[in-house]
Amino acid sequence: MRILSTLLVMVALAGPVSAQTSDEAGVRVEIEDQFADFRAGDLAGAFEHASPTLQMLFVSPDNFGRMVKTGYPDIWAAKAVDYLGLRTEGGRLIERLRVTGPDGATKLYDYVMQQIEGRWRIDGVFPVAEDELSA
Repeated sequence: MRILSTLLVMVALAGPVSAQTSDEAGVRVEIEDQFADFRAGDLAGAFEHASPTLQMLFVSPDNFGRMVKTGYPDIWAAKAVDYLGLRTEGGRLIERLRVTGPDGATKLYDYVMQQIEGRWRIDGVFPVAEDELSA
C-alpha cells in the first residue's frame, strides 16, 4: 500500500513538470524556427510564427519583415540566442531571451506566447530594460 501511495504522489508531481517541459519545448521550437526563417530571408515562414492578432496588424509577410528589420535589427540578424526562462505572468506564457545582435551587443527580450489549436505562436516581443531586471 505504501508503494502505491508513493507512486501516486510521484505521478502527481511529474504531471506539471512534464507539461511545463512540453510547453517549454514547443515555445522554443517556435521561436527558433522564426529566427531560422529570418536568417534565411523567408518572410512568409517567419510571418507564420506570429499570432493571428499580429498577422492582422501587419497584414503581409513583407510588412512584418520590414518592421522586424527596422525595429528589431538584432533579432533580424541575430548572431546568438540564449533562452533564459519561461514564466507565466498575468495568465500569459513568456519566454525571456538574450539576443546577440550583428554588432555583438546583447539585449534582452520577452516573447509573449499564445497557444492556438495546440501550437504555440508569438504574440508579441518586448525589449527588457536593464532597470526592469532589478525590479
